[in-house]
Amino acid sequence: MANIQVVSIDSTSFVTLNNKGFDKMMITNTGSSDLDFNLVFGDTRLIGETSTGSTYEAFYFLKGVEVPVGATLEIDGYSPSSITKTNGTKLIKSTTRVAAGMDKRDFRLSKLTETTTVVDYSFLVSCSASDSADIVVVSNN
Repeated sequence: MANIQVVSIDSTSFVTLNNKGFDKMMITNTGSSDLDFNLVFGDTRLIGETSTGSTYEAFYFLKGVEVPVGATLEIDGYSPSSITKTNGTKLIKSTTRVAAGMDKRDFRLSKLTETTTVVDYSFLVSCSASDSADIVVVSNN
């Protein structure tokens, strides 16, 4: 059974689609002027940011694609399972944890600090400043 998600956007800040792939995406310009649409696959920490910058890993599938008033842009499906960085590593969810150290007083391994960083990736969307759009995402995953 198909999973259908509808997201409305009206800002230059990135909004996540919370998915790892889609079978079809339809972007309808619901505003009163032409829309500049952006589709990014990247780190979900980009939510609320206005550009990909260099802080988090991400890349544009579509950047500044103009969608006229009342028109719908339809994109065929894509799954990022084959996306790799130039060094050959894949953009997948990862966890880094530092959890233990040696206590020099009694030479036992003890928990000193714990730091966990979870990096997750998703498709993210944004549009130009005064525009708005409804995005319908259809997936079977």
